[in-house]
Amino acid sequence: MSGPSFISEKSNVFLVFLFLPALFLGALSLPVSAIGTPSAAFGSPDWLPVPTSSPVSSAYSMKTYIEGFLDVNATDDRVNDLAGSTTLLGSASPFASGGRKISASDSPLVFKGLIADPIMRSGYLEEERYYLYAKSQYDSSNSLVKAKNPQMAYEATFTNPIPVCSKNSPLNVSCPDAYRTSTHRMAIKLLGADWLILGMDNFDSTSALNGQAVLTLGKEYSYNARLQIGGVIKGPNGAYAKLFSVSYGGNRSSDFKVSFGIYDSTNRLVDSTTLGPNSEYNQNGFILRVNQVLPGMVRLPSFAGPLKFGYVQASVLSDKLSLQQSSSVNSDNSNWRVNLVGGGPAFGASLARVQLVLSVASDLMPGDSLPFLFKPTLLKFTYNGLESVPTDTLSFSTGVQSFQTSATDTQTVDQHYVLVQSSLPVAFWFGNQTTQATNSFYYIVGNNSAGKATRGTVFYRDSTTGNFVKYVDSSATVDSFGQIQDNYVIYAGPSKSVRMQFHLTSNANLIMVPEFLTDVENPQKMGAFLFDVRDSGSNPQI
Repeated sequence: MSGPSFISEKSNVFLVFLFLPALFLGALSLPVSAIGTPSAAFGSPDWLPVPTSSPVSSAYSMKTYIEGFLDVNATDDRVNDLAGSTTLLGSASPFASGGRKISASDSPLVFKGLIADPIMRSGYLEEERYYLYAKSQYDSSNSLVKAKNPQMAYEATFTNPIPVCSKNSPLNVSCPDAYRTSTHRMAIKLLGADWLILGMDNFDSTSALNGQAVLTLGKEYSYNARLQIGGVIKGPNGAYAKLFSVSYGGNRSSDFKVSFGIYDSTNRLVDSTTLGPNSEYNQNGFILRVNQVLPGMVRLPSFAGPLKFGYVQASVLSDKLSLQQSSSVNSDNSNWRVNLVGGGPAFGASLARVQLVLSVASDLMPGDSLPFLFKPTLLKFTYNGLESVPTDTLSFSTGVQSFQTSATDTQTVDQHYVLVQSSLPVAFWFGNQTTQATNSFYYIVGNNSAGKATRGTVFYRDSTTGNFVKYVDSSATVDSFGQIQDNYVIYAGPSKSVRMQFHLTSNANLIMVPEFLTDVENPQKMGAFLFDVRDSGSNPQI
């Protein structure tokens, strides 16, 4: 009889990180110190480089067997390590996961490094982690191997936690603006890109933050630390803002007011606005943020001399995210849930982790992708399906003959056998010796123990002499009847080497084909294929 065709390779689930423009923080030129007092109540110190665009073009790939799991076990062991969990970060501990974790040690696409507060000149170690889960499963309705029940999660961790207020008493109330981290134009990494911290509202001194806690982030498109009257700052799609005036109406920094005109790409004035420090315009698809108005360049009431117009520190944002505890990210990302973790009582009101979990996803067919956040799309998880690899057809046939091991061998007792043949010129090794490799061998299944063969013996032909060579693997066992209990042959297919096992039972011979070989006629059937070979007395039957 002829056996099935076996594919000697895995099915592939690929994680592909596709970077849209991502911002990377420049290196610091001064040492990072512990939290102290602000180096400047207004303005931006010159020692912190402005982030610059530095896209990474690469991908991180992973593979599973058919009917295997893409989960925490990097070696596919067929065990579902996410069993009992509904989401990747849904276990009792918010930091544990049954999903495959991709960290900075796995791929350069994942960030781990120092982030800095440019006003406080303090640093925090941030580390990103991506979690993925899926099952490679054959779908008989469309004859495809799909990625079933894909799940994704992300977290960014901070050591030490980032404080809401960098003053000695880190409370969310009665904190001067100059000490609020959200006023410091501090950037963290989120999904591989730089995002400014614009707000840390309703944070408390616990690890499990309350449901009103909101972390507001902005992706900076352009920045000008010294914008003068008449100057412009550009936004996406050719739009821009022009600074009309700077005014001062009191004796506090918050009394500065600046007015802007908002223009489209055709230089048409579409709107105007007046803003103060740490305030924002967000209309007409344009997000303008005034960070600071620098003093010393504007005549104060006690100053003499002509009026000197001030400078404005301003940013234009391309995107904003307001991440509220235990809520959806936003209407564009309704299936992505937020979990914010605080630093706890030892650190006060602070941020220790940002976690995002994709709670609902449809099965993926080959070529389908799931992005980490649907808008803005930053990174993607793509399922590529079965890899195109060489295949080998193994055939199994039965017969009866004698096996002479030399030119002078007079053994003529016929033995019942199963002949295993490969379509490859060299496929089987004996004793792990490539010098003995052939494309076929005989496995003795009969109970007749006459001659040089016993049940469980393997024979292969010597390509030089044409004689048969008797083979019993060194790890095989022999029972009390002299029968070979567990013999092995090394199958060296197109991509790797594994052992084919032959095991005897009381009334049958079991031929076990390694699990990475797939029956293409029944690809949903995986595992060790068992061929029950019975000796009928005249000819064995499979």
